[in-house]
Amino acid sequence: MCGIVGIFGLEGVSAPEHRLAEMMRAMDHRGPDAEGQFMAENLVLGHKRLSIIDDQRSFQPTLSFLRRWALCARL
Repeated sequence: MCGIVGIFGLEGVSAPEHRLAEMMRAMDHRGPDAEGQFMAENLVLGHKRLSIIDDQRSFQPTLSFLRRWALCARL
């Protein structure tokens, strides 16, 4: 089972990179096969991936061509 974490609205949040790392460690059991992170001005996203039956195109977070949009999807 994959896992997704994130913080939106980082005003007043100290050390968001550290908090994201803590959240990612807390869900290590959710997906040992791959992980991804995205950090922007007001947003951090993280994803852990478990590959059971999956192709290689589903690494996340997925970024748009110009890197303006980031998406973590849970199916």
